[in-house]
Amino acid sequence: MISEAKRLLVIGNASKAARRSAIKALLWSCSFQPGDKLMLLGVLRKVNNRSGYRSKMDLSSIFGANQKTVQDELAVKKKEYINDGEINSLSQKCKISGIEFHIEVQQAGDSPREVAVRAARDFGATWVILDKHMKKDKVYLMEQLPCRISVVKHNNAIKDLQQMRVTVDPDVKRISRDAACGSHGNEEFQNPVCSVCRNRRPKIGWKRNFTFEELQAATEGFSAKNFIAQSTFGFLYRGELNGLKIVVKQMKSTSFQQEEFTSSFSALSGARHENLAVLLGICSEGNHRILVYEYICNRSLEFHLSEYLLGRSLIRPLNWDQRMKIAFGAAKGLKYLHENDIVHGKFRPSNILLTHDHEARVGNFGLSTVEHGASFFSSGATFGKLVYYAPEYAELGKASTKTDCFAFGVMLLQLITGLGTADPILRGKNLVRWARPLLKDRNYPGLLDQRIGDSYDIHQLFWIIRVAEKCLKKNPHSRISMEKHECRWSPHWAT
Repeated sequence: MISEAKRLLVIGNASKAARRSAIKALLWSCSFQPGDKLMLLGVLRKVNNRSGYRSKMDLSSIFGANQKTVQDELAVKKKEYINDGEINSLSQKCKISGIEFHIEVQQAGDSPREVAVRAARDFGATWVILDKHMKKDKVYLMEQLPCRISVVKHNNAIKDLQQMRVTVDPDVKRISRDAACGSHGNEEFQNPVCSVCRNRRPKIGWKRNFTFEELQAATEGFSAKNFIAQSTFGFLYRGELNGLKIVVKQMKSTSFQQEEFTSSFSALSGARHENLAVLLGICSEGNHRILVYEYICNRSLEFHLSEYLLGRSLIRPLNWDQRMKIAFGAAKGLKYLHENDIVHGKFRPSNILLTHDHEARVGNFGLSTVEHGASFFSSGATFGKLVYYAPEYAELGKASTKTDCFAFGVMLLQLITGLGTADPILRGKNLVRWARPLLKDRNYPGLLDQRIGDSYDIHQLFWIIRVAEKCLKKNPHSRISMEKHECRWSPHWAT
């Protein structure tokens, strides 16, 4: 059952009668209350002109359809909606239940997305649902409308793109303070404050575009003292906007055009989950291409594994419960991405960020799928990093949910063994090749990091090794999927 909506606007392509089946099924599944309002808007993009050819609804063009033809076609399409048996039944149901139901068919003109935005504003929509044909306009609609926005997927399920945004004062200081303190009534993540350092997460629904000037100020001119690291895709700096700690990533590539950059990363900024490092917004002024993330306080899993392996006394090795908590959190984050059609592309310990409570936040998701030229052959992969690439990715250079799954299995091996991907113990082999004989012979004690001692749970050990084996199948079709198997992980692992 879809959640209630006070003013629901459903926008579809009136030129495609076959697409109405999904919209009708959707409308019947919605829950309404007396006084709610529902509008079904058909956007007519093309009409038959006098020559019998389909013409775009561009009235400014000498090749477009004339106004008489347009009006006739609009009337025909609206009649089709009204006379549709299921829609008519829905209309009667709404009338009996005290729900206002309207049907509108409008011409697309030069810009169907402008028609959609104008209709949503005129209607005062609190929720807009787009059919599959309108999906390509989602980024523009998300920028223009503060209401909840969803899209109908291929299986007729609903995918939320944006929750209702709260309008705030445009003053930068006030916005930043509200984001940090959570004054706008937005929903909070679970465990929003680190129990050790008291770092607070932004509210779930908070995001916006940034100016280069304010990011420059937040990082003190991208100063050396705020420099964190250099990654495949850019340079990372820590910053602060009136109490809100952020991480600013300057992208190396400036080949993105402004609209392309906005389109590519606005969709990623809508991803919100307990176990994701949230992309708060972007800056695309001039030649600047910058991503702004929430700050995660306790570095990456790679840091904790490598510091431990180097034997440095500044950090304690992760105990068994902490490792299981990290594995479970990372699995949930990756599952969310895959359920929302986002391929991570570079899942590895360096992109699993941790709090002092060992809550895992998966970061840098989706970058390899939108960055120009990012592939196995051009990503600067070193020997140690090659182990994360599935066989088919090494061959074809194409990331998928299955290649993510393979990388997840490698990460599990590291948590189990405590080994780096190029540890001297491996004697020149990569971690996966070294582990396969032990997995085949079920020599699980030979895999386990002996420095854990006897603090591990034997059932958890056997289960996590089984999961790792299924992730590391050479045939991608034989691997598990995060969507199906993450939910089978026992929640009591996350202590």
